[in-house]
Amino acid sequence: MNKANSLIPSSTKDMRISIRVHNSAFIDINGESIPVFYGTPECPPVISATVTLETDHECVADELEILYSAVATYKAPGQGWMKYEFIAKFSKFDMAKTTILCCSQEVWVLNSVLLYDDDPSTLTQPITVQAAWKKSTLSVSLTLPSDTLSMAQVVPITVRMSPFSKGKYYGKKIVVSGAYFALREKVDGQANGFSSKFTNTRNVITLPIRDGWPETAGPWERTVSLTMPTSPGVSPDSKTKYMDITHSLALVMKVKAEGEKEFLIQESEIKAPVHIVVPRHVTENDGYLLRAYLLASTDLDPTQDNLSYDLPQYQSIQ
Repeated sequence: MNKANSLIPSSTKDMRISIRVHNSAFIDINGESIPVFYGTPECPPVISATVTLETDHECVADELEILYSAVATYKAPGQGWMKYEFIAKFSKFDMAKTTILCCSQEVWVLNSVLLYDDDPSTLTQPITVQAAWKKSTLSVSLTLPSDTLSMAQVVPITVRMSPFSKGKYYGKKIVVSGAYFALREKVDGQANGFSSKFTNTRNVITLPIRDGWPETAGPWERTVSLTMPTSPGVSPDSKTKYMDITHSLALVMKVKAEGEKEFLIQESEIKAPVHIVVPRHVTENDGYLLRAYLLASTDLDPTQDNLSYDLPQYQSIQ
């Protein structure tokens, strides 16, 4: 609500105006309980509310004015939600149309950003990416249950490595002396009327795994489970006018042959592109999940072409 309206009371000694949103899910934002709705591109939410005017005086319907505005709020664009503000006013229609009472109500809408132009049947198809490290004649692969991963999802990742296929290390055991998984978020954006462009990449999560790797001269595999983070730790994939957000899952390894001091593989990686989405199973009744996916942020007016904001200080990864 703008500053002028915020100075107008919602009640006096003999009258009161209020807005009640018809909803059962709420989120605490800055100590205030805010109604939350959940929607998908196929089934957008319907917001309904009741405006009540209590007064001891006679009034006519024309004296009651109801307004609403929708503002996309994204300090970190692409998080899949929007804030609406509903305003109800009771005015006296004199020469100046004086507003006597005014109240407002924020409503937050969380939209799944699942890529709905994709065939839903592909969301559960496993994907495998492979890399051949020429220096060592080793090959490694990652298998994921899907390239579309939901926030908070536990994802089993299978690592497969083939033995030395030739050369002086042929027949020797593969020794993994260090490794870590990383979920990486890449942000490509533009601001200030498209005159300022930037690209930032950061590790959203890292999981070091030093022990438990097989040591054998033959092929082996190992499955590790990773739990995907939630907002604000990660933003869903997004493609907007001002910012594109994409993700990848990488395995970085140090590898050597048994009995050798020198590392054959020094911080080499294999990377799988993935989509991070808000899970479709969330409903308005899943309050604990909604609280994990929503975050109050600085308002930006999407009707203005010349947007500016503080760019996130992400660590650049080569």
